[in-house]
Amino acid sequence: MTKQQKKWSDDELVSRAREQLAGSRPDSTLPIRTDAPMRSAYSDNYIREKRESETQSLSTSGRGQNQVREKSLADLFLDTLKDIYYAERQIVKALPKLAKAASSRELKVGFEQHLQETEGHVERLEQIFELLGKPARGKTSDAILGIIDEGMSIMEEFSGSEALDAGLISASHAIEHYQIARYSTLKDWAQQLGMEDAAALLDATLQEEIGMDKMLVKLSADDEGYQVQVA
Repeated sequence: MTKQQKKWSDDELVSRAREQLAGSRPDSTLPIRTDAPMRSAYSDNYIREKRESETQSLSTSGRGQNQVREKSLADLFLDTLKDIYYAERQIVKALPKLAKAASSRELKVGFEQHLQETEGHVERLEQIFELLGKPARGKTSDAILGIIDEGMSIMEEFSGSEALDAGLISASHAIEHYQIARYSTLKDWAQQLGMEDAAALLDATLQEEIGMDKMLVKLSADDEGYQVQVA
């Protein structure tokens, strides 16, 4: 510190400081405070390393996402198997209601026989899950729920009507076509995946679904009671 700086009073120092803060020309003779906080090299290094770490973390995260295993045909097969398993269990619940509502003896018996077949379909699917080493679990199918709900609505709206059986046959056709599409696809995929045992089980069910659909067509075409009268 110079002699001149030593002679300055505290008031003079404050005054000069205010002049500098107000934008006046800096006074080079003003004493410099050595106790003012300074940005250390450590602070700079920390900020730089933190930014590098965040950048590396984002990069690593991106690589991790890219490394997620892509879905395969086997995954799609299992997913669809869960779908039809859920559907079959819902149909097991619906068929007794359809049989009870049917007025035709032939249609009632057809529903009852197909209920037994459908219970067998569930067992076959459980065998396929076992072949895959997977638990037998269903996956909610909005499609089959919608089709079944439509059938239940027909039962309520046309109860006691001569058109009731025709409506039940129509709803059952929709159910059968859904199942035929699922089993036909699953069978093809099982063959492509080299799962011959599963393909055989799926084909057995597929043939029974086709048989039920043909029975519905025959009932609808042969019996005059199923012809819808349009006013």
